[in-house]
Amino acid sequence: MTLKQLNCFLTVAETLNFARAAEKLYTTQPSVTRSIKSLEEELGVTLFSRHSRKVELTPAGSYLQDELRHMSQELNAAIQNTQKIHNRFSNEIRIGVTDLMELPSLPQTMQEFHEENPAISLQLHVKEFRELVQALTEEKLDLIYCMRSAVSTLKNKEVLLLRKGSLFCMVPPGSPLCSLGQVNPKDLCGYPWIFRHERNSNPVIAEVQRQLRKLQPDNPVVYSGSPAQSALMVKAGFGVSIVVDYSVTFRDGLEMVPFKLPGGKLPEKDLDLVAVWRKNAKTDLVERFARMSCQFQQGEAQETISTCY
Repeated sequence: MTLKQLNCFLTVAETLNFARAAEKLYTTQPSVTRSIKSLEEELGVTLFSRHSRKVELTPAGSYLQDELRHMSQELNAAIQNTQKIHNRFSNEIRIGVTDLMELPSLPQTMQEFHEENPAISLQLHVKEFRELVQALTEEKLDLIYCMRSAVSTLKNKEVLLLRKGSLFCMVPPGSPLCSLGQVNPKDLCGYPWIFRHERNSNPVIAEVQRQLRKLQPDNPVVYSGSPAQSALMVKAGFGVSIVVDYSVTFRDGLEMVPFKLPGGKLPEKDLDLVAVWRKNAKTDLVERFARMSCQFQQGEAQETISTCY
C-alpha cells in the first residue's frame, strides 16, 4: 500500500467518477482503475460498487474514506509543523559560552548583529566546556566560545582567534609577589591555592592545577566554581589563584602577576580564546556573527582585527 494508492482512492471517493479523478490526478483513467484494483486486492475488500453509469462507495470504502481524511489532516499538520521547525531553526543562531565574564562585549555584539539581521533569532546557552563541544558536535549549537585546547581534537571545524591567552597569578594588592616580574611554583610555596573544580575546568587549567599539586604538595587548597568566584576569594584573602588573563575582567582590588610553569610544559596557544563553528554551518551568518564578536572582543582588549584569521 502506497501513499499514491491512498491519494488515488480519496480522489475517486470524492468525485465518484474514475475519469474526473484521473483529470485531477493528471493521469489516465486506466491508471486510476489499476491503482484502485491493486488497493482492493491488497486489502481483500471491495471499496467501490461499479454500475454502468455510476460509482458508489461500499460500507468498507466509506469507512476507509473517513479514516483517511483524519489521517490526511494529521499528515498535513505534521508537514506544516516540520516546515515551521525547519524555518525557525534556519533563522536562529545558537551560541554557547562557558563563562559570560570572558566575553564582556558579547551583549553589544548580539545587539549590533540583531540590528543588521532582525529576522535572525540569537539563542545564548551557558554550559561547561565538555557540554559545549558535545553540543557543537551533535549540531545542537551553531557557534561556541571556549579555550582552544577544548576543541583541539574536534574535526571539521572553523576557528577564529578572539584573544591570546597567558597565565597569571592573581594576588591581593600589597602581596610580596607583586614585586616579582614573574612568578613560578617555587615562589608560591606556602600560599594556599584557589583551584577550580576539575569538572568546571578545561583540560589546560586542570593540567596546570595537577602540576601545581605535584610541585607544591603541601600548599593548602580551596575550591571555586569560576574565575569570578576565584577573584572574590583572592580579595577575601583565601589564597592565590592561577588564571588565564582574559577570564578575569573586573580586577579592582587585585594584582595580576605573570606566571610560568617550569620547563615550558604548556603550549601558550592552548590558552587562546576562540570562536568555533562547523565547516558545514547552516548559514554564513554564523561566521559573520563570529567575526563581529572578534572585532568587539579585541576592541575591548585594545587589539586590532588583524589578529583574526
